[in-house]
Amino acid sequence: MVATATSRRISDFSTAADAVLEHLQKQCGLALWAVTRVEGAELTIARARHDGGYYQLAAGDRFRWCDTLCNRMVEALGPQVAYDMEKVPAYRDAAFASRMQIGAYVGVPLRNVDGQLHGTLFGIAPHPQSPGLEAWLPLIQLQADLLAAFIDRDSQLETERRAADRVRAMSTTDELTGVLNQHGWDAAAVTEGARCERYGHPVCVISVKLNGTRLDDGSAGALSDNVRREATRIICETVRSSDIVAHLSADALAVMAVECAEETGYALAERLREVLRISRIFATAAIAVRKVGGSIEETLRRAEQLMGTQTSANPDAAATFVHG
Repeated sequence: MVATATSRRISDFSTAADAVLEHLQKQCGLALWAVTRVEGAELTIARARHDGGYYQLAAGDRFRWCDTLCNRMVEALGPQVAYDMEKVPAYRDAAFASRMQIGAYVGVPLRNVDGQLHGTLFGIAPHPQSPGLEAWLPLIQLQADLLAAFIDRDSQLETERRAADRVRAMSTTDELTGVLNQHGWDAAAVTEGARCERYGHPVCVISVKLNGTRLDDGSAGALSDNVRREATRIICETVRSSDIVAHLSADALAVMAVECAEETGYALAERLREVLRISRIFATAAIAVRKVGGSIEETLRRAEQLMGTQTSANPDAAATFVHG
């Protein structure tokens, strides 16, 4: 029988990453290979392939970036190939290494076209390997470069798709405020949710309930259309250009902070709290972080439930945020 090579269609970053991990595991023989995404203070496993033995890491698993071997590799505190981790104190003493048995590590950074760190490609084994592992580094680096090319291509495609999404959203725009209405939000939630699953991007959702405003004499003013427009304008000017703002009902607004790690989302929520307070707009709001495998809509519901714990009827509760 003549052996024939099987081919697969590699159309995007996810399929390219899966192919790279499969190839590296066959060639290098380490127990686990993974592609990661680094965002803020977190490292997220984007794709993983293991032999079913020592390691059970899976897409969506998250770790503190500072605890990881990849962090120390990127910071040049250890070599890209450590065939015997016991000989590399920077890796041996890392918190990540204390959670599981690791005898060998290989890692290279994934950088976009601007040189910014996107994530890493790494492999680990439970036992030390032979020094010959170092000979695989050129191949591993080549595979990382190929993945980086897919990252840049997909990033450009996503930028173009988001622009197209915003054009389509014109038909789902709230007439009063000029931002998305409920239908527009629903469509954006589905689209961004799919992107989260594909690339491991974090998303934070901020739910805002408007209660009114403070008049010049210090008394509370009613929630008018002018207040709704002003609050929406303030929120749009405060969030990042990539974030999505929607007017969901008479007194409800929402912000979808895309590619936004938890700490960045909390900082954004605090900025919103401050600018609304300065503008004398009464608002109660809460932020929730999308869970792995969860939807944007489920994240919004959690934010709304958190917000429900606040006593927004009290004018002194203006611009109060809760986190969850």
